Amino acid sequence: AGAVVAVAWPSVAIGLLRTALGQIDAWYIGRLGSAELQAVGAASFGVWMVYLLGEVGAVGVQSLSSEAEGAGDRRGGVGAAVTQGAYFSLIAAVLAFALAADPLVAAYLDYLRVTDPAVRAAASSYLVATAKWGGLPLCLDAVAFAGFKGVGETRAALKIAAMAVLLNIVLNGPAIAAFGVAGAAYATNVAAAVAAVVGFSALRRRGVDLAFRPSKKMLKKIVAIGAPVGASGALFTVAYVLMGRTLAGLSATALAALAVGHRIEAVAYTVCEGYCVGVATVVGQWRGAGRRDRGATAAHEAARLGALSMVPVALGLHAFAFSAARVFAPDVAVASMAADYLRVVSFCVPFMAVDAVYDGACVGAQDTRLASICGVVANLGRVPLAAVLASTLGLGVTGVWLSISLSTMLKAPLKWACFSRTSRKT
Repeated sequence: AGAVVAVAWPSVAIGLLRTALGQIDAWYIGRLGSAELQAVGAASFGVWMVYLLGEVGAVGVQSLSSEAEGAGDRRGGVGAAVTQGAYFSLIAAVLAFALAADPLVAAYLDYLRVTDPAVRAAASSYLVATAKWGGLPLCLDAVAFAGFKGVGETRAALKIAAMAVLLNIVLNGPAIAAFGVAGAAYATNVAAAVAAVVGFSALRRRGVDLAFRPSKKMLKKIVAIGAPVGASGALFTVAYVLMGRTLAGLSATALAALAVGHRIEAVAYTVCEGYCVGVATVVGQWRGAGRRDRGATAAHEAARLGALSMVPVALGLHAFAFSAARVFAPDVAVASMAADYLRVVSFCVPFMAVDAVYDGACVGAQDTRLASICGVVANLGRVPLAAVLASTLGLGVTGVWLSISLSTMLKAPLKWACFSRTSRKT
């Protein structure tokens, strides 16, 4: 458990810094007006899909590189994993570019019932700027950071993440002034590209060999580990798109409120992801060292510590919900609805930590399929549950918020069962 925390706390700081990229965007865009803020909320689900493409490669790279580090093969094993992850990023970039096709973007906005011309134009520009030009740098950035996580050297990655955030702060204002809402995406893309270059250079200095040719076998292995997680995340996003349509029919400000809520909730989520990274690294390294039982013990201890440590975070999220929402939403109506969202989801934050811990444990054990299936079931279950709570029971937007919180609570015991099954099997 101590090893998990040693890897986790820099990962938490890295995640908070990377989350700050989106929060900086939201702060600047919120100053432009309500229409622009609604546009980011509408585009956010599509933007998640681009990040998920990078997540497929990153998950596979972290799993394989942590195993290689545990076996004492940093130069060849870790290097091969990171290099093949970089090759996968090229494939992911092509897929991301395809997502930006005009008919797909138009159909996506139609489904979300985005009819206001100003909101529609801004949402489209933000999504296209991310998908077309951000796919490669964002995916490469994720792979480089996965390499650091795999070898457990997350402090160096922390410095690189801090540099990327500072660069994004410098670029955001001028880019938004020049390109509008899309400028925020361009600034993030440039910051990610610089972080990726610096990250790969830093890995080479730490003895990671990046001179490998493409390997179909290892690319398949990376995809086999990362694809279930990516697919689960994609269906998670689909669930939000479906709920977004419900929200748009309930309130004109609901999508903007959800976007603001997500920016703030991301702080709690990122702390949980730190535990996920730490557990994945430790379980993977024990796997490489031939002591899988020690990895299982670390995972169970981390779940207990994670849940307890998130209690004060949940209390703070509940107590300061409106004040936090006002930072990103000058519109009082949007801030009030976002605060309601934060108060409801604050109850599930300790469960979120347990969910993340066992997700990471399954990544380290290189068995992500069952956990991903459970995640898909719980996430898609939000859609009918939201409809029942919002319409049948008359809870409106609050019913949608409740469906998100309840489904998150359900995932915690499901993921525990998945890893327990995997650890017994191995």
